[in-house]
Amino acid sequence: MAASLIKRREISSPYELQVAKNRDLENSVVVYPEITAGNPLGEKCVVRWLLNKPGVINGNKEFGSNDLFFYFNVAFNDWELNPNADQHLNVSELKSNIYFNFNNEDRSGQCYMVRKGRNRSQDYHDPSAEKVDGLSHEDLAKVFNKCKYFICYDLYTLYNRYAAMCGCIPIVVPQQGLTKEEWLPEIEWRYGVAYGWEDIAWAVKTRGKLIEAIEEIGMKDRESVSRFVAITERYFADQLNTKRMVEQKQ
Repeated sequence: MAASLIKRREISSPYELQVAKNRDLENSVVVYPEITAGNPLGEKCVVRWLLNKPGVINGNKEFGSNDLFFYFNVAFNDWELNPNADQHLNVSELKSNIYFNFNNEDRSGQCYMVRKGRNRSQDYHDPSAEKVDGLSHEDLAKVFNKCKYFICYDLYTLYNRYAAMCGCIPIVVPQQGLTKEEWLPEIEWRYGVAYGWEDIAWAVKTRGKLIEAIEEIGMKDRESVSRFVAITERYFADQLNTKRMVEQKQ
């Protein structure tokens, strides 16, 4: 984001990222999440990364006619905006050095998280359950290693995987009218996670598959990023060439 557009806004990042200056944006490709309306940086090459279904979080569906779309998870893709299944970008940070099972003793109780589920009825957890929204990763890992169940009102979050990695059973609160397969069509994304109380046996049975899958995620993420770069470069190069051809004919 250009520094001139974020005056008086404090920027912090655990990755020590540099803030782009206006000159850095010339002839650049900008990537916006689906919640960003319009093109605030005013760039010609725009990618929309669908981290949720367009419109679900804040109602925004304001995109450019020449925008290029990628989805994080197939459940988030809008096939009218992006009919290309290969245009998916997966970048995961699983923090396996923080989230792991260090409690093999008996577990008890529940914790719960709301996050993007704040507009849903929050009556699926016990009254005594501990709310974990806002905890640091280190503190959350301790809670996950203490509790038997993690109730999650957010349908789509990596925190479910984090819980499973700690030996806690994550239970996603089902959405009425949304089947398990519709919720997450890709079965590997459902490993180790229960979709409702009735699905606990599946979560326990497939936790081992989740741990195995995590080892492959890094390689798949790198392949995904390489594909993203190749598709993006080709798409905007073709757009530029087409524009030049039109200008030459005029």
